[in-house]
Amino acid sequence: HLFSLTINNHAMTTLARLSSMYAQSFRLAPTGNQLAFAAHRNGRDELWRFTLPDRKARRVATLSDPLVY
Repeated sequence: HLFSLTINNHAMTTLARLSSMYAQSFRLAPTGNQLAFAAHRNGRDELWRFTLPDRKARRVATLSDPLVY
């Protein structure tokens, strides 16, 4: 799960469920409005981009070599 936490009132909001995500692969863009992550879906590793304004994940690439991650 990806959450947003408001500091002043500690309100937590679920932004997305990012299934099969490798937690150590998570990277936030310098602008703070996108994140990139790797996930194992459909039997392959895939690179994804999640945009915070519209809360949508889009596949960027599918890796065919199991030794590349």
